[in-house]
Amino acid sequence: MQRRHALALLALPLLAACAGGQGTDYRIGGYEVGFGDRIHSAALRAPWEFGDLSRWQGQPGRAALAVADLEILTDGLARDPYWSPETPPDVVALLGRARAAVRARLGIEQGAPPALVVAALLQAADALETGRASLAPRALEQPGFRQDGPGTLGLLASLPRLPETSTAANAAAAEIARRAGGTD
Repeated sequence: MQRRHALALLALPLLAACAGGQGTDYRIGGYEVGFGDRIHSAALRAPWEFGDLSRWQGQPGRAALAVADLEILTDGLARDPYWSPETPPDVVALLGRARAAVRARLGIEQGAPPALVVAALLQAADALETGRASLAPRALEQPGFRQDGPGTLGLLASLPRLPETSTAANAAAAEIARRAGGTD
């Protein structure tokens, strides 16, 4: 009986991969870290992905993914019904300041809807990572993006290290670790 359960558990990741769907944390090039929902995964990746945005110099697709993670995390920890009630206000504030700093650098309006920003960034990253680079600029020509597509790509490729993102990334990862450990 235990062997059957073990085999069933081994099959779960394969079934989940085949199912796809809205709950999937889609990543370019098969890069997925974490488990559960997109907010949890983004928090686990935060120190690496957007803690130091200068890491992605010359890699606008990777920078777009990092900024998308920041957007997902900022919006999710502030508004998601599961995450927001227990997220400390200081973590939400740090993420808000980090998002504001990145949006200012990229020429994205502060009031642009996070879902629109995330969709544009993921579409551009997908185009860059799948050999369709000519489609990437058009993906970034959305309401709320003040630069043209090539201009935004250039900014993504040259993001500096920002102290706001480093602080926010570490705070978000620590908050998820705190919850996982069940400590307050």
